[in-house]
Amino acid sequence: KVEALRYIATTPNQKFLFRKMLKKGEGSTFKVFEKKEEEEEPPAEEEGTPLPPKEPLIHCIQNVLLGPEAKRTTFFTTPQTGAYLCGNLQYKAFTSLANFDAALLAIEEIKKAAEEKTKEVEAKKKENEEKQSKIEEELKAIAEAEAKPEEEKKEEEKKEEAAADREAKKTELNEQLEALKKEEFEAIPDWKEEVLGKVEATPQDLAVCMDTLGSLKQFDEKDIAAIKAEIMRLPAALERSDKVEFIRELERHYTLLEAAASADEKEEAKAREETKKEVEDALEEGATASEQEISFAHAKKKLASAAKNVQEISQYALLRPEYIKVLQAFAYINGLATEDISFPDGTPSPAALKGLFTEEFVQAASRVDLKKTEVPLLSASESLIAEMKEEEVKAKDPIIAQLLGYTKDAIAFRKFVEEEEAKKKAEEEAKKKEEEAKSS
Repeated sequence: KVEALRYIATTPNQKFLFRKMLKKGEGSTFKVFEKKEEEEEPPAEEEGTPLPPKEPLIHCIQNVLLGPEAKRTTFFTTPQTGAYLCGNLQYKAFTSLANFDAALLAIEEIKKAAEEKTKEVEAKKKENEEKQSKIEEELKAIAEAEAKPEEEKKEEEKKEEAAADREAKKTELNEQLEALKKEEFEAIPDWKEEVLGKVEATPQDLAVCMDTLGSLKQFDEKDIAAIKAEIMRLPAALERSDKVEFIRELERHYTLLEAAASADEKEEAKAREETKKEVEDALEEGATASEQEISFAHAKKKLASAAKNVQEISQYALLRPEYIKVLQAFAYINGLATEDISFPDGTPSPAALKGLFTEEFVQAASRVDLKKTEVPLLSASESLIAEMKEEEVKAKDPIIAQLLGYTKDAIAFRKFVEEEEAKKKAEEEAKKKEEEAKSS
């Protein structure tokens, strides 16, 4: 396996870098990952006491066109004058597919514990309310007794063998009531607060790169010191951001599943019948619509109405390998080539794929006319998703499942169109040969 660096974030005008990679031995960025010989192993992090950020390794080339480093400089655009600087950045992140799957299992346990704790707390609250009600009844009886005429009070007190002192009793009851009102109940487990304790953050090793290409500007000592300070500040900020992102990914998962569970199958069947009628009404008299045409027309309508939801893919922090295949196949069906969405070695770029999913792109896909539009990578698209089943994917991610369904319907329809065209062409050729045979 070739060791290489891939870009995971860029400035807005350099998004083309998402499809680039830097192999070890190319350029000089790998230098910031080389451990200094004299560098000692960092001490183990004590629980609750994070280690201070490590000073990053910095590599700087003041002129990328001159000097010994110039020969090693890799340009992804036209070579220009300027300086280049990169620094190593290390932090710990929770966001990974392994942690996501582990978190889903942990959340089920947390939710189960929350249900049990809720029942327990509700029972205690009910008992508390009953005690408060009983005390309030006693206090009400004392108040009523105090409101009676003095003669009646004395008569009643004579009848009582051991009459309690009303003031003392009231004080005691009020203290009990106040204590019950202030009683604190155990907190119900919240998976958003507890799940991070169930998974382990993993070390991330990145390079932060910047340049002054197109100018004569160099990085002076003050610049380098400021960049070092900024890189040292970044780990804490990235770790906070990663925690938020990881929880957001989990929340999205549950939100999507809840929305899918509430979908009405009868309404879906009704909508398909309406699409069938629309397709048939648009045909010439005597013509019939194929199942492939109806299915694809329905898939396009669903995609158009769900465009805002589908563009959520651009915000995904995690993409499973099978989801990447769905996005690839979808891209191919909509006219993109492998180089548009891949690294130079042909492997798909998740960042490039996610970047496609604007609302405009999805709406355009919902209007594509596959009767007239050829799909050069039809076979490649089909092979990517041939073994995938929409219902199985839907159990994990309904949005990806919808794209899978659309792409399968698109492939089936385009293949049907090509088969019909081939059949028609064969019939025309056969007819032509027959006419030529008769004329000869």
